[in-house]
Amino acid sequence: MLPRRSRAILATGLLAAAIAVPAGVSANGPGGSPYNLTNVGGTLFFDADDGIHGTELWKSQGTAGTTVLVKDLFPDGSSGSPNDLTNVGGTLYFTAFDASGRQLWKSGGTAGTTAPVKDIAGGQAYMADLTPFGTKLLLRVETATNGSELWISNGTAGGTKLVKDIYPGTESGLDGGSLVVMKGVAYFVAADPQHGFELWRSNGTAAGTKLVKDMRPGPQDSNAFGLVVAGDRIYFLRQKASAYQLWKTDGTAAGTVKVADLPDQPSEMTAAGTRLYFRTNDHSAPNNLYVHPADLFALDLETLGPPQQLFSYRDEDEDLPDTAVPAGGVHIDYGSRSRIAEHLWDEAVGGW
Repeated sequence: MLPRRSRAILATGLLAAAIAVPAGVSANGPGGSPYNLTNVGGTLFFDADDGIHGTELWKSQGTAGTTVLVKDLFPDGSSGSPNDLTNVGGTLYFTAFDASGRQLWKSGGTAGTTAPVKDIAGGQAYMADLTPFGTKLLLRVETATNGSELWISNGTAGGTKLVKDIYPGTESGLDGGSLVVMKGVAYFVAADPQHGFELWRSNGTAAGTKLVKDMRPGPQDSNAFGLVVAGDRIYFLRQKASAYQLWKTDGTAAGTVKVADLPDQPSEMTAAGTRLYFRTNDHSAPNNLYVHPADLFALDLETLGPPQQLFSYRDEDEDLPDTAVPAGGVHIDYGSRSRIAEHLWDEAVGGW
């Protein structure tokens, strides 16, 4: 596990180990450090505060000379505070403030091509979970009229609209943080008047937005969360009472089934190759949530056997097991400092 800053830079796909900060950009002041780093065709977009314009949209190609302000979205010293930067086919979409409130924006990388897409609810809408959907954008929009629901945009005002009012009226249908796309179909957790929060799918139209499976029949919630795409399946978590389960779906009711019971509360689930990785929270430590010493597990998606532990932690006064092997560069970030994990799980010997 890399420290948070390293993970953010690596995720951009750029080769530079760090982005040079131009003169005037405060690396330590409020909002000065680059955030929301997003790669669009080899150009890194991010938000930063140079102490003059407030927190605004910047771009860089890895040198001081190419690191420039794209546009002052909210002039006169106010901050546009761009967020949710998302690359859709070479166009950058994001949310930001202007004098009218928070808007959905898009940018081609220049001031002239950076503009609001549509004024949704007079600038009073909350927007999040921006997700590429082919050449379009899916997002969660919360308004006073419809609550939190699924929207779609093709980059024009006319093409930015509500997909479906899943829970009609002011009640919210779409659960936050659950939107993923597999094979051109969006999957998410939502509720309607007949069902609690369950797994849904959408092809971007009202008619094509429907329940996948009522895992807990009736109006009660199934407590599904943490959707992750792995190959031609989506894996997700469910909480039943105090226990946790791993489920998978191929997008059909029959193909939505439980995979395994999990040893403890999981978090930060991600897919890599034929494995799912996640942590459990059966250890405690000070500082931030990224670095709680929680055991990291891997589930082989080909065999779907019990999750196997990859590495764990020990107290400073605890002896290192004879079977321990070097961590091989796995870094654990403990807030203000980092260190190498003491040992890795050795599958060959079944020990540390």
